[in-house]
Amino acid sequence: NTRPPLLICLMAASMTLFGASEWALRLPSALAALGTLAVTMAFTWRLTRSAATAFLACALLVASPGFHGVHAAATGDYDALLTLFTTSYLCVLFFTLHRRVPPRRWVLWAGVLIAAAILTKGVAGLIPGAGVAVYLLFVRRWTRPFVRPRYLIAAGVILLATGVFYGL
Repeated sequence: NTRPPLLICLMAASMTLFGASEWALRLPSALAALGTLAVTMAFTWRLTRSAATAFLACALLVASPGFHGVHAAATGDYDALLTLFTTSYLCVLFFTLHRRVPPRRWVLWAGVLIAAAILTKGVAGLIPGAGVAVYLLFVRRWTRPFVRPRYLIAAGVILLATGVFYGL
């Protein structure tokens, strides 16, 4: 396989727990899709404090063919897990970068999620990060990740996790 091993490891664990079946292979992607819905709902709720808006955000996501289509939750594809990790790290970075001094655990959590996205589908896990960089330039907060050492620790987590995989 040319992809990083995270989804394969999750599928193997699922098959170990539930037996060799199509259901066990698809379970990690299905759980990732549910996780993405939970992250979307929590993020929307935190921003709006509106249950109706949070529900609408999830309903729109579920209605999207890209979310439940051929390369998504129903088929056990990499994209469901990638979507969970990229959505999660974007949400964490949103709250992290909008605080002058973000909690260390948030920054570390963002690093872990970025590393997990890379270990799911390689460089595709970094593509949303380009949007974050453009956003930081646009709102004139591009220096924030360089001011606090906690961002360097998160970068170290990313480099260590991905470096071990690509080094091997």
